[in-house]
Amino acid sequence: MMLAPGPDPLPIRGEGAWSRGSRLAPTVSSRARCRAAGLAALVWVAGCGQDDIPSSSIWRDGTEPIRGEAPLGYVSNNGDDTVSVVELSSVREIARVPVGLVPVHLEGPHHLAIDPAGGWVYVGISNLVSNAGSGPHGSHGNGTTDGYVQRFQLSDLSEAGSVRVDSNLGDIVASSSGDTIVTTHFDMRRALEAVEREAPPEEGWSNIVIVDPSGMSRRAVLPVCTAPHGSAFVDDQRSVAVACYGDDRIAFVDLESDPPTVVERVVVGGEARDMLPSRYGPYSVVVSPDGSRALIGNLESQDVRALDLESRTMVEGWNVRPGGAAFFGAFSPDGGRYYVPTQGVDGIAAIDVESASILESRTFTEEECDAPHEVIVHRAVDHVFVVCEGDHRGPGKIIALDPDSLEIRESIEVGVYPDAMRVVDVVNW
Repeated sequence: MMLAPGPDPLPIRGEGAWSRGSRLAPTVSSRARCRAAGLAALVWVAGCGQDDIPSSSIWRDGTEPIRGEAPLGYVSNNGDDTVSVVELSSVREIARVPVGLVPVHLEGPHHLAIDPAGGWVYVGISNLVSNAGSGPHGSHGNGTTDGYVQRFQLSDLSEAGSVRVDSNLGDIVASSSGDTIVTTHFDMRRALEAVEREAPPEEGWSNIVIVDPSGMSRRAVLPVCTAPHGSAFVDDQRSVAVACYGDDRIAFVDLESDPPTVVERVVVGGEARDMLPSRYGPYSVVVSPDGSRALIGNLESQDVRALDLESRTMVEGWNVRPGGAAFFGAFSPDGGRYYVPTQGVDGIAAIDVESASILESRTFTEEECDAPHEVIVHRAVDHVFVVCEGDHRGPGKIIALDPDSLEIRESIEVGVYPDAMRVVDVVNW
Protein backbone atom coordinates (compact mmCIF):
# COMPACT_ATOMS: atom_id res chain seq x y z
CA MET A 1 0.00 0.00 0.00
CA MET A 2 1.22 3.53 -0.65
CA LEU A 3 0.87 5.58 2.46
CA ALA A 4 1.06 9.32 2.04
CA PRO A 5 1.38 11.72 3.69
CA GLY A 6 1.07 9.66 6.86
CA PRO A 7 2.63 6.24 6.16
CA ASP A 8 2.49 3.13 8.23
CA PRO A 9 -1.01 3.55 9.75
CA LEU A 10 -1.51 2.13 13.20
CA PRO A 11 -3.85 -0.77 13.77
CA ILE A 12 -7.54 -1.05 13.01
CA ARG A 13 -9.46 -1.55 16.22
CA GLY A 14 -10.02 -5.25 16.68
CA GLU A 15 -10.67 -7.85 19.33
CA GLY A 16 -8.17 -9.85 21.36
CA ALA A 17 -7.55 -11.45 24.73
CA TRP A 18 -6.31 -9.78 27.85
CA SER A 19 -6.00 -12.90 29.97
CA ARG A 20 -2.34 -13.25 30.92
CA GLY A 21 -3.07 -16.90 31.61
CA SER A 22 -3.44 -17.48 27.88
CA ARG A 23 -0.02 -17.82 26.27
CA LEU A 24 -1.17 -18.06 22.68
CA ALA A 25 -3.83 -16.75 20.36
CA PRO A 26 -6.28 -14.35 22.02
CA THR A 27 -10.03 -14.80 21.71
CA VAL A 28 -12.86 -12.36 21.23
CA SER A 29 -14.74 -13.71 24.23
CA SER A 30 -11.88 -13.10 26.68
CA ARG A 31 -11.56 -9.48 25.54
CA ALA A 32 -15.34 -9.09 25.91
CA ARG A 33 -15.23 -10.56 29.41
CA CYS A 34 -12.41 -8.22 30.31
CA ARG A 35 -14.38 -5.24 29.03
CA ALA A 36 -17.44 -6.25 31.00
CA ALA A 37 -15.41 -6.80 34.15
CA GLY A 38 -13.64 -3.50 33.66
CA LEU A 39 -16.67 -1.24 33.12
CA ALA A 40 -16.58 0.10 36.65
CA ALA A 41 -12.86 0.78 36.38
CA LEU A 42 -13.38 2.46 33.01
CA VAL A 43 -15.82 4.96 34.51
CA TRP A 44 -13.18 6.44 36.79
CA VAL A 45 -10.25 5.90 34.39
CA ALA A 46 -12.06 8.11 31.85
CA GLY A 47 -12.12 10.90 34.39
CA CYS A 48 -8.41 10.95 35.14
CA GLY A 49 -5.21 11.66 33.24
CA GLN A 50 -2.82 9.14 31.73
CA ASP A 51 -0.46 9.58 34.68
CA ASP A 52 -3.28 8.36 36.97
CA ILE A 53 -3.71 5.02 35.20
CA PRO A 54 -3.96 2.32 37.88
CA SER A 55 -1.31 -0.30 38.44
CA SER A 56 -1.42 -3.27 36.07
CA SER A 57 -1.69 -5.45 39.18
CA ILE A 58 -5.42 -4.68 39.05
CA TRP A 59 -5.86 -6.78 35.92
CA ARG A 60 -2.95 -9.23 35.87
CA ASP A 61 -3.52 -12.89 36.65
CA GLY A 62 0.03 -14.14 36.58
CA THR A 63 2.72 -14.95 34.02
CA GLU A 64 4.62 -18.02 32.93
CA PRO A 65 8.28 -18.39 31.93
CA ILE A 66 8.84 -18.36 28.18
CA ARG A 67 10.29 -21.71 27.17
CA GLY A 68 12.19 -21.94 23.93
CA GLU A 69 15.63 -22.27 22.40
CA ALA A 70 17.58 -19.16 21.44
CA PRO A 71 17.53 -17.17 19.30
CA LEU A 72 14.06 -15.88 20.14
CA GLY A 73 12.27 -13.11 18.25
CA TYR A 74 9.96 -10.72 20.14
CA VAL A 75 7.27 -9.25 17.88
CA SER A 76 5.07 -6.20 18.57
CA ASN A 77 1.47 -6.73 17.42
CA ASN A 78 -0.20 -3.36 16.92
CA GLY A 79 -3.72 -4.57 16.38
CA ASP A 80 -4.38 -6.75 19.43
CA ASP A 81 -2.04 -5.27 22.06
CA THR A 82 0.22 -8.31 22.31
CA VAL A 83 3.84 -9.36 21.91
CA SER A 84 4.53 -12.67 20.20
CA VAL A 85 7.65 -14.71 20.92
CA VAL A 86 8.97 -16.74 17.99
CA GLU A 87 11.58 -19.51 18.18
CA LEU A 88 13.61 -18.67 15.09
CA SER A 89 15.29 -22.04 14.56
CA SER A 90 11.97 -23.87 14.35
CA VAL A 91 9.99 -20.86 13.05
CA ARG A 92 7.15 -21.29 15.51
CA GLU A 93 5.32 -18.97 17.85
CA ILE A 94 5.85 -20.15 21.42
CA ALA A 95 4.04 -17.37 23.31
CA ARG A 96 1.74 -14.41 22.81
CA VAL A 97 1.33 -12.13 25.80
CA PRO A 98 -0.81 -8.97 26.24
CA VAL A 99 0.91 -5.64 26.80
CA GLY A 100 -0.33 -2.12 27.52
CA LEU A 101 -1.50 -0.11 30.49
CA VAL A 102 -5.30 -0.23 30.14
CA PRO A 103 -6.77 -3.54 28.91
CA VAL A 104 -10.25 -2.13 28.24
CA HIS A 105 -9.13 -0.45 25.01
CA LEU A 106 -6.44 -0.92 22.37
CA GLU A 107 -3.24 1.07 22.78
CA GLY A 108 -1.31 0.14 19.64
CA PRO A 109 2.10 -1.26 20.69
CA HIS A 110 4.38 0.09 17.97
CA HIS A 111 7.94 -1.26 17.70
CA LEU A 112 10.07 -2.52 20.57
CA ALA A 113 13.67 -2.60 21.78
CA ILE A 114 15.65 -5.15 23.76
CA ASP A 115 18.33 -4.89 26.44
CA PRO A 116 19.57 -8.51 26.58
CA ALA A 117 22.13 -7.91 29.34
CA GLY A 118 19.57 -6.32 31.61
CA GLY A 119 16.90 -8.84 30.67
CA TRP A 120 14.41 -6.22 29.46
CA VAL A 121 12.20 -5.62 26.48
CA TYR A 122 10.86 -2.09 25.98
CA VAL A 123 7.58 -1.75 24.07
CA GLY A 124 6.44 1.50 22.50
CA ILE A 125 2.81 2.10 23.49
CA SER A 126 1.65 4.52 20.80
CA ASN A 127 -1.99 5.07 21.85
CA LEU A 128 -2.86 5.20 18.16
CA VAL A 129 -5.64 3.29 16.43
CA SER A 130 -6.50 3.31 12.72
CA ASN A 131 -9.85 4.73 11.58
CA ALA A 132 -10.09 6.81 14.76
CA GLY A 133 -9.81 10.13 12.92
CA SER A 134 -7.90 12.97 14.53
CA GLY A 135 -9.07 12.50 18.12
CA PRO A 136 -7.07 11.26 21.11
CA HIS A 137 -6.54 7.87 19.45
CA GLY A 138 -6.11 9.07 15.89
CA SER A 139 -4.27 7.18 13.17
CA HIS A 140 -0.47 7.20 12.86
CA GLY A 141 0.78 10.78 12.89
CA ASN A 142 -2.53 12.34 13.89
CA GLY A 143 -2.96 11.34 17.53
CA THR A 144 -3.14 13.75 20.45
CA THR A 145 -2.65 11.35 23.37
CA ASP A 146 0.85 10.82 24.76
CA GLY A 147 2.45 7.44 24.32
CA TYR A 148 4.41 5.35 26.80
CA VAL A 149 7.46 3.15 26.97
CA GLN A 150 6.50 0.02 28.87
CA ARG A 151 9.19 -2.31 30.23
CA PHE A 152 8.86 -6.08 30.58
CA GLN A 153 11.02 -8.96 31.77
CA LEU A 154 12.37 -10.96 28.82
CA SER A 155 11.86 -14.17 30.75
CA ASP A 156 8.08 -14.02 31.13
CA LEU A 157 6.95 -10.61 29.79
CA SER A 158 5.84 -9.49 33.23
CA GLU A 159 5.58 -5.72 33.47
CA ALA A 160 8.35 -3.80 35.24
CA GLY A 161 7.47 -0.14 34.88
CA SER A 162 6.57 2.50 32.30
CA VAL A 163 7.29 6.12 31.43
CA ARG A 164 5.22 8.65 29.51
CA VAL A 165 6.78 9.96 26.31
CA ASP A 166 5.21 12.04 23.51
CA SER A 167 2.33 11.54 21.11
CA ASN A 168 2.55 9.72 17.76
CA LEU A 169 5.31 7.32 18.80
CA GLY A 170 7.24 6.17 15.73
CA ASP A 171 10.29 4.13 16.72
CA ILE A 172 12.07 2.98 19.86
CA VAL A 173 15.74 1.95 20.13
CA ALA A 174 17.99 0.91 23.01
CA SER A 175 21.73 1.44 23.33
CA SER A 176 23.92 -1.66 23.42
CA SER A 177 24.75 -0.92 27.07
CA GLY A 178 21.06 -0.69 27.92
CA ASP A 179 21.47 2.66 29.68
CA THR A 180 19.62 4.79 27.11
CA ILE A 181 16.28 4.44 25.34
CA VAL A 182 15.29 6.82 22.52
CA THR A 183 11.81 7.25 21.06
CA THR A 184 10.87 9.18 17.93
CA HIS A 185 7.50 10.83 17.37
CA PHE A 186 5.94 10.91 13.93
CA ASP A 187 3.73 13.96 14.52
CA MET A 188 2.21 14.72 11.12
CA ARG A 189 -0.52 16.81 12.73
CA ARG A 190 1.98 19.30 14.09
CA ALA A 191 3.83 19.45 10.78
CA LEU A 192 0.68 20.03 8.71
CA GLU A 193 -0.55 22.74 11.08
CA ALA A 194 2.74 24.58 10.57
CA VAL A 195 2.33 24.33 6.79
CA GLU A 196 -1.22 25.66 7.00
CA ARG A 197 -0.06 28.64 9.09
CA GLU A 198 2.89 29.23 6.72
CA ALA A 199 5.04 29.10 9.85
CA PRO A 200 8.81 28.50 9.90
CA PRO A 201 9.67 24.80 9.43
CA GLU A 202 10.95 24.38 13.00
CA GLU A 203 7.47 25.17 14.35
CA GLY A 204 6.35 21.87 12.83
CA TRP A 205 9.21 19.80 14.25
CA SER A 206 8.49 16.77 16.41
CA ASN A 207 10.41 15.58 19.45
CA ILE A 208 12.56 12.67 20.30
CA VAL A 209 12.42 11.57 23.94
CA ILE A 210 15.51 10.22 25.71
CA VAL A 211 14.65 7.84 28.55
CA ASP A 212 16.82 6.80 31.49
CA PRO A 213 15.88 3.13 32.07
CA SER A 214 17.39 3.04 35.56
CA GLY A 215 14.49 5.07 36.89
CA MET A 216 12.16 4.78 33.91
CA SER A 217 12.20 8.55 33.62
CA ARG A 218 12.60 11.10 30.85
CA ARG A 219 16.11 12.51 30.64
CA ALA A 220 15.45 14.90 27.76
CA VAL A 221 12.79 15.93 25.25
CA LEU A 222 14.28 17.45 22.13
CA PRO A 223 12.65 18.90 18.96
CA VAL A 224 14.57 17.36 16.08
CA CYS A 225 12.90 17.67 12.69
CA THR A 226 9.64 17.17 10.80
CA ALA A 227 7.93 13.82 11.47
CA PRO A 228 10.95 11.77 12.65
CA HIS A 229 10.52 8.01 12.44
CA GLY A 230 13.26 5.36 12.11
CA SER A 231 16.35 5.73 14.28
CA ALA A 232 19.64 4.01 15.11
CA PHE A 233 22.56 4.45 17.50
CA VAL A 234 25.82 5.51 15.81
CA ASP A 235 29.29 6.80 16.77
CA ASP A 236 29.89 3.98 19.24
CA GLN A 237 26.51 4.68 20.84
CA ARG A 238 27.38 8.33 21.50
CA SER A 239 24.83 9.64 19.00
CA VAL A 240 21.55 8.65 17.42
CA ALA A 241 20.67 9.10 13.73
CA VAL A 242 17.03 9.86 12.98
CA ALA A 243 15.18 9.56 9.66
CA CYS A 244 13.13 12.75 9.20
CA TYR A 245 10.26 11.85 6.88
CA GLY A 246 8.80 15.33 6.61
CA ASP A 247 11.89 17.35 5.69
CA ASP A 248 14.03 14.82 3.79
CA ARG A 249 16.90 14.75 6.27
CA ILE A 250 18.85 12.54 8.62
CA ALA A 251 19.33 14.28 11.96
CA PHE A 252 22.28 13.45 14.23
CA VAL A 253 21.76 13.94 17.97
CA ASP A 254 24.74 14.07 20.34
CA LEU A 255 23.60 12.13 23.40
CA GLU A 256 26.69 12.94 25.48
CA SER A 257 26.16 16.70 25.47
CA ASP A 258 24.15 18.16 28.34
CA PRO A 259 21.47 18.66 27.25
CA PRO A 260 21.48 16.37 24.18
CA THR A 261 21.77 18.45 21.02
CA VAL A 262 21.09 18.12 17.30
CA VAL A 263 24.53 18.60 15.78
CA GLU A 264 23.82 18.01 12.11
CA ARG A 265 21.00 17.53 9.60
CA VAL A 266 21.99 15.84 6.34
CA VAL A 267 19.71 16.12 3.29
CA VAL A 268 19.16 12.76 1.60
CA GLY A 269 18.99 14.20 -1.93
CA GLY A 270 19.40 17.30 -4.07
CA GLU A 271 15.66 18.04 -4.19
CA ALA A 272 15.09 17.84 -0.43
CA ARG A 273 12.28 19.95 1.00
CA ASP A 274 12.18 21.79 4.33
CA MET A 275 8.48 21.04 4.95
CA LEU A 276 5.70 18.75 3.80
CA PRO A 277 5.10 17.40 1.26
CA SER A 278 8.45 15.65 1.34
CA ARG A 279 10.31 14.71 -1.84
CA TYR A 280 12.04 11.57 -0.53
CA GLY A 281 10.32 10.69 2.74
CA PRO A 282 13.14 8.95 4.67
CA TYR A 283 11.45 6.47 6.98
CA SER A 284 14.09 3.98 8.15
CA VAL A 285 17.80 4.13 8.95
CA VAL A 286 19.77 0.87 9.30
CA VAL A 287 23.46 0.76 10.24
CA SER A 288 25.87 -1.69 8.61
CA PRO A 289 27.55 -4.37 10.77
CA ASP A 290 30.88 -2.51 10.71
CA GLY A 291 29.24 0.80 11.58
CA SER A 292 30.65 2.61 8.55
CA ARG A 293 27.45 3.48 6.75
CA ALA A 294 23.69 3.55 7.06
CA LEU A 295 21.12 2.71 4.43
CA ILE A 296 18.07 4.96 4.29
CA GLY A 297 14.67 3.61 3.20
CA ASN A 298 12.56 6.28 1.51
CA LEU A 299 8.79 6.06 1.06
CA GLU A 300 8.09 8.90 -1.36
CA SER A 301 11.02 8.46 -3.77
CA GLN A 302 10.72 4.67 -3.31
CA ASP A 303 14.44 4.08 -3.12
CA VAL A 304 17.29 3.17 -0.79
CA ARG A 305 20.21 5.60 -0.37
CA ALA A 306 23.53 5.26 1.45
CA LEU A 307 24.95 7.60 4.11
CA ASP A 308 28.64 7.56 5.06
CA LEU A 309 28.67 7.80 8.85
CA GLU A 310 32.24 9.02 9.24
CA SER A 311 31.86 12.04 6.96
CA ARG A 312 28.09 12.31 7.50
CA THR A 313 27.50 12.77 3.80
CA MET A 314 25.37 10.84 1.35
CA VAL A 315 27.31 8.41 -0.85
CA GLU A 316 27.22 9.91 -4.32
CA GLY A 317 25.62 7.63 -6.89
CA TRP A 318 24.43 5.03 -4.35
CA ASN A 319 20.74 4.82 -5.13
CA VAL A 320 18.69 1.63 -5.58
CA ARG A 321 15.01 1.44 -6.47
CA PRO A 322 13.71 -1.89 -5.09
CA GLY A 323 10.26 -1.67 -6.70
CA GLY A 324 8.14 0.06 -4.05
CA ALA A 325 8.24 2.20 -0.92
CA ALA A 326 11.28 1.06 1.05
CA PHE A 327 10.56 0.08 4.67
CA PHE A 328 12.86 -1.40 7.37
CA GLY A 329 15.59 -3.58 5.88
CA ALA A 330 18.49 -5.62 7.28
CA PHE A 331 22.09 -6.35 6.36
CA SER A 332 23.48 -9.85 5.96
CA PRO A 333 25.89 -10.74 8.79
CA ASP A 334 28.93 -9.92 6.62
CA GLY A 335 27.41 -6.63 5.47
CA GLY A 336 27.58 -7.60 1.80
CA ARG A 337 23.83 -7.73 1.18
CA TYR A 338 20.92 -5.59 2.22
CA TYR A 339 17.42 -7.04 2.23
CA VAL A 340 14.68 -4.43 1.95
CA PRO A 341 10.90 -4.97 2.09
CA THR A 342 8.63 -2.82 -0.05
CA GLN A 343 5.02 -1.72 0.02
CA GLY A 344 2.88 -0.28 -2.75
CA VAL A 345 4.20 -3.29 -4.58
CA ASP A 346 4.54 -5.84 -1.77
CA GLY A 347 7.88 -7.55 -2.11
CA ILE A 348 11.53 -7.82 -1.10
CA ALA A 349 14.82 -7.10 -2.82
CA ALA A 350 18.34 -8.34 -2.03
CA ILE A 351 20.82 -5.54 -2.79
CA ASP A 352 24.55 -5.94 -3.35
CA VAL A 353 25.91 -3.22 -1.08
CA GLU A 354 29.24 -2.72 -2.89
CA SER A 355 27.80 -2.29 -6.38
CA ALA A 356 24.42 -0.82 -5.39
CA SER A 357 22.63 -3.31 -7.61
CA ILE A 358 19.75 -5.72 -7.08
CA LEU A 359 20.87 -9.34 -6.86
CA GLU A 360 17.44 -10.89 -6.48
CA SER A 361 13.89 -9.68 -5.93
CA ARG A 362 10.38 -11.03 -5.70
CA THR A 363 6.85 -9.86 -5.10
CA PHE A 364 4.41 -11.38 -2.62
CA THR A 365 0.80 -12.32 -3.07
CA GLU A 366 -1.61 -11.09 -0.43
CA GLU A 367 -1.78 -14.63 0.96
CA GLU A 368 2.02 -14.95 1.14
CA CYS A 369 2.87 -11.63 2.81
CA ASP A 370 0.48 -8.70 2.93
CA ALA A 371 2.31 -5.39 3.57
CA PRO A 372 5.89 -6.44 4.45
CA HIS A 373 7.14 -4.03 7.10
CA GLU A 374 10.54 -5.22 8.31
CA VAL A 375 13.30 -7.72 7.54
CA ILE A 376 15.36 -9.47 10.22
CA VAL A 377 18.56 -11.42 9.55
CA HIS A 378 20.32 -13.40 12.27
CA ARG A 379 23.77 -14.95 11.95
CA ALA A 380 22.74 -18.19 13.72
CA VAL A 381 19.74 -18.97 11.50
CA ASP A 382 19.90 -19.52 7.76
CA HIS A 383 16.70 -17.61 7.04
CA VAL A 384 15.72 -14.10 6.09
CA PHE A 385 12.66 -13.23 8.19
CA VAL A 386 9.98 -10.81 7.04
CA VAL A 387 7.36 -9.25 9.30
CA CYS A 388 4.10 -9.01 7.35
CA GLU A 389 1.48 -6.58 8.66
CA GLY A 390 -1.50 -8.38 7.12
CA ASP A 391 -4.82 -6.58 6.63
CA HIS A 392 -4.74 -5.08 10.18
CA ARG A 393 -7.90 -7.03 11.06
CA GLY A 394 -6.78 -10.65 11.14
CA PRO A 395 -3.43 -12.24 12.05
CA GLY A 396 -0.23 -11.03 10.46
CA LYS A 397 2.65 -13.31 9.59
CA ILE A 398 6.33 -13.98 10.00
CA ILE A 399 7.75 -15.64 6.91
CA ALA A 400 11.20 -17.22 6.55
CA LEU A 401 12.93 -16.94 3.17
CA ASP A 402 15.92 -18.57 1.55
CA PRO A 403 18.65 -15.88 1.69
CA ASP A 404 19.72 -16.48 -1.92
CA SER A 405 16.58 -17.34 -3.87
CA LEU A 406 14.12 -15.49 -1.58
CA GLU A 407 11.78 -18.45 -1.80
CA ILE A 408 9.47 -18.92 1.17
CA ARG A 409 10.60 -21.75 3.44
CA GLU A 410 8.24 -21.28 6.40
CA SER A 411 5.26 -19.12 7.29
CA ILE A 412 3.52 -18.65 10.64
CA GLU A 413 0.72 -16.45 11.92
CA VAL A 414 1.25 -14.11 14.86
CA GLY A 415 -0.94 -11.33 16.27
CA VAL A 416 -2.87 -8.61 14.48
CA TYR A 417 -0.71 -6.09 12.57
CA PRO A 418 2.85 -7.08 13.58
CA ASP A 419 5.35 -4.34 12.78
CA ALA A 420 8.75 -5.19 14.31
CA MET A 421 10.81 -8.08 15.66
CA ARG A 422 13.86 -7.92 17.94
CA VAL A 423 16.06 -10.93 18.68
CA VAL A 424 17.47 -12.36 21.92
CA ASP A 425 20.61 -14.45 21.40
CA VAL A 426 20.82 -16.16 24.80
CA VAL A 427 18.09 -17.68 26.93
CA ASN A 428 19.40 -18.00 30.49
CA TRP A 429 16.18 -18.31 32.46
